[in-house]
Amino acid sequence: MELGTGDAERDMDEMIGRCCDILASNIPQELLRQAISALVMANDVRSKHSPASEYSEIMLDCLREANRCLGSHDPFVSETLAVCLSHRFEEIHSINDYKEVMALFDRIITSEPNRDCPGPYAARALFDSAILAMHRAHIYKNPEGSEEAIHRYCNFLRIPSPNDFKHRKITWLLAQFISKRSSHFGIAVEGLPEGGFPDPEVTSFRHLIASLRARSTADKTNWWAVQEERSKHYQALDTACHTTDLAEIAEAIKYCQLLLAVTPPSSSATYFPAETLGRVLFRAFKFTDDTEYLNKSIATFCNILRIPGAKWGLFKSVVFLHDALSDCYRIFRHKKDFDEVMQLYPMACNDTYATVPD
Repeated sequence: MELGTGDAERDMDEMIGRCCDILASNIPQELLRQAISALVMANDVRSKHSPASEYSEIMLDCLREANRCLGSHDPFVSETLAVCLSHRFEEIHSINDYKEVMALFDRIITSEPNRDCPGPYAARALFDSAILAMHRAHIYKNPEGSEEAIHRYCNFLRIPSPNDFKHRKITWLLAQFISKRSSHFGIAVEGLPEGGFPDPEVTSFRHLIASLRARSTADKTNWWAVQEERSKHYQALDTACHTTDLAEIAEAIKYCQLLLAVTPPSSSATYFPAETLGRVLFRAFKFTDDTEYLNKSIATFCNILRIPGAKWGLFKSVVFLHDALSDCYRIFRHKKDFDEVMQLYPMACNDTYATVPD
């Protein structure tokens, strides 16, 4: 690859062809990893001379195929693909690249049997996903980006790490995002938790479900009006939006439904459990392909658009509804779903609460 341009291109063509042959064979896993490493290194050298290398997309397709072949049996390929896509996201800011990267990182993280003391692949995935979430938050400058970054920072800081520099870096970055999160839901900073990390017992959905069920039907207190209650449920709703465990997702759905039931319908605070419920239902659909979750998610987001006094949250709900309806149209090909998707665009464009990047 240190040869002239023509020789480099010929070498890349040959390497890509051989990688495709290897993927179609029964070559031992270790040799496949070596071939993948060589291809990535060759593309890195090639990219130095031609940043917009035409081989990058072909290489990514090879990595995707290798990842499909090996699945969760070899996190090396998943990590390699995620890192390559991360670099591209930082260059061209494609949200599709971001979503693909995070799905890869999450699969590496959840494949570890010991979540409290993850192995090197999972630990790197926790760190790299937190850093990438930070880049996305800086690029798109929207509330959900900052919230996801905060959540991933907390996840990384919960694990023991021999790398003090990484812990110090994430701790500092977390402090920066905590200081900005007060504006995300349009409430005063004193209504949000300070820089401390969420108490696992407080954000345990099982604990919260039991607490809500034990609540007296005569208790008409709006939880959003009580600072301690508001902080506790705010943390729990944030956790619900990012959970990757299917059993926890089921608990999160129950929790959101119960919290929504005890929230006065006339209160703008209805938006928060409703929006989280819609997102968690959509997340459940992505994990299970059960369209019942998808239909419930769509119904939830449609109801959010009718919440009085919550116009400031309209844009986010329109975006989530767009994604859910698009998937519904992709599956069933019903024209009404397509028509509903198209109606969302002018609604989003004319939203006076949305920022220019939105």
